Amino acid sequence: LELVKKLSGKIRSRLKDFDLVSPSPHLGSYGSIENREFSQYFLHENNHPVSCPFHQLSNNLQNEDINMNNTQNSDVRIKTSLVNSKNLTGIINACLPKQGAIEVQHDQEGKEHSWHTHDTDETIIVIDGMLKFCWQGGETICHAGDVIELPKGVRHKSIAINGNAKYIITFKHVDLS
Repeated sequence: LELVKKLSGKIRSRLKDFDLVSPSPHLGSYGSIENREFSQYFLHENNHPVSCPFHQLSNNLQNEDINMNNTQNSDVRIKTSLVNSKNLTGIINACLPKQGAIEVQHDQEGKEHSWHTHDTDETIIVIDGMLKFCWQGGETICHAGDVIELPKGVRHKSIAINGNAKYIITFKHVDLS
């Protein structure tokens, strides 16, 4: 056990030279009874702790019936035909954070991402297909080339329609104009 602690400390000290942020204080040791492994897989770049994704999903499902028209201006912006999906390298480079990753999503027709929120801004770039995008106070159909700018905290959902939908998600505001 002492050797494991020593090796873990050595590995985490080496991470400081590699990563832009220090290793998260929320990291534990795999298999430890008091450890919450789920939290290690959902760490944000700023090392803020996260809640259990299963509890969050449960809360989202329980709140599904909330009236979506009772909010003030949510500042969601849909920019149509803003990007050319043939320039994927440029789009990806604009979306990438200084350190970290973006998400490329491929949804089959009918795939729905139920109501949820994020604690960061989000930019969605539709690469191919069609996506019905709903948010507090509105909804629209997005096509290839459309960009969705979503401020943090806005409840939203999406459904792939009329075939598959492929899109890039980055958890920050990206100015592609």
